[in-house]
Amino acid sequence: MYSSFTPAQLSVDDQPAVELAPAGSELQNIASGNHQLSVTQASQRHTVDIDAGPVPSLSAFVQSNQNIGTLLIVTAEDRVRVFLDGQGCKSKPPRQGKLRIANLEPRQYQVRVCQRRFPGGAGAED
Repeated sequence: MYSSFTPAQLSVDDQPAVELAPAGSELQNIASGNHQLSVTQASQRHTVDIDAGPVPSLSAFVQSNQNIGTLLIVTAEDRVRVFLDGQGCKSKPPRQGKLRIANLEPRQYQVRVCQRRFPGGAGAED
């Protein structure tokens, strides 16, 4: 088993943990079938289910500990301007009435959506 989450402790099916080294650790004497794999570093524990078998296999588990999110704005309109906390969004305009703004920290945001009512830009609707 290889992990960028090192140094850490590796445990299979709640058996005694072994050190998970940066160079990887080999899982030995694992019977074929479903197992629960746990990697623990300090107070953080990540657990995944794996299926072990008699032939070599590759399983990849990706997890991000970044505290970010994506805001989805659904307008049902394509030709709108979107403002986030009073600033015009630099994201691409909504497509099919949806706009995703990624990599935002979790907190309250003020969202304003405007659409021009008349040709030439007269008037706006929030």
